[in-house]
Amino acid sequence: GAAAAPDSLSLRHAFSLRAGIAGSARFPGLALCARGGRLVLFGGENGFRFFELVGAEARAAGTLETAGFAIDVRARNGYVYLANGRGGLHIGRLDAGGEVEWTEVLPVGDARGIAFAGDLLVVAAGGGGALFYRLEAPGRPVLIGRHDSPFYLSAVATSGTTAFFAGGLGGAEAVDFSDPSAARLVWRERLSEARGIDTDGRHLYVCDGFEGFKVYALGPRGRPSPLAALDTPGWNCGAHLSGSILYLAEGGEGFLAVDVSDPAAPVALGTAEVGAIARTVYARGTTVFVAAQMNGIAAVDASDPRR
Repeated sequence: GAAAAPDSLSLRHAFSLRAGIAGSARFPGLALCARGGRLVLFGGENGFRFFELVGAEARAAGTLETAGFAIDVRARNGYVYLANGRGGLHIGRLDAGGEVEWTEVLPVGDARGIAFAGDLLVVAAGGGGALFYRLEAPGRPVLIGRHDSPFYLSAVATSGTTAFFAGGLGGAEAVDFSDPSAARLVWRERLSEARGIDTDGRHLYVCDGFEGFKVYALGPRGRPSPLAALDTPGWNCGAHLSGSILYLAEGGEGFLAVDVSDPAAPVALGTAEVGAIARTVYARGTTVFVAAQMNGIAAVDASDPRR
């Protein structure tokens, strides 16, 4: 299915481009392979790019778009909701044996984050902003509102009628959806690279890439105010709060457990490597599940968060 392309670029340029991207925290998932006279680059948003290696040239030989890029998933009332990037929002019925029968695909632009709030489903839709669906029945969402943003919304957490969004290289923002058909912005802050976000209803925790994570106190109507920050060892890109412990995905450094019993003075506890880039984390009881990019999912015993 790859279409031929007429242009070419020097091999030196192709590899210098790759080196520049590899050294950037903005593109940690890009991959490159050279074999049998062919150079292949892969990116989650752009799919595959093929180049034929001829002497000192790497000639563009075509492209292959990917149908989606699974980024976030939630399960509720016997249904699974999958944010599948440009492949849209996939919805499937989950049976007792764990099999999923996919029943619907919603073309939302770029589905990247999912959260529930009562009978509402909130989607962070990348450049498509925030989308609000009412679940008329399990697995049957109906779009009732949207909110545009200058940020590329990549993650969402909700508290009451406020939705908090991580906006990538833009920053973070909060949207009041007490009337989902007329959702309104209540807070926005520019950050270096907001990739993950979580809240306990009293505080907001925002992952800020290589700047670590930030804690905000939530005031009236969900408006955050800065409270604390903690520099972390890696690329802070995912967060999940479990009791007084905040688990953080730290990119190539694995994941980190932080004591936030006093949110104004967070304390780093233990770390664990997972053999790949840790992108998101989720804790259930004393087990922490880590999405470890090319290594799939790792389950870690965190009964002692210091070890």
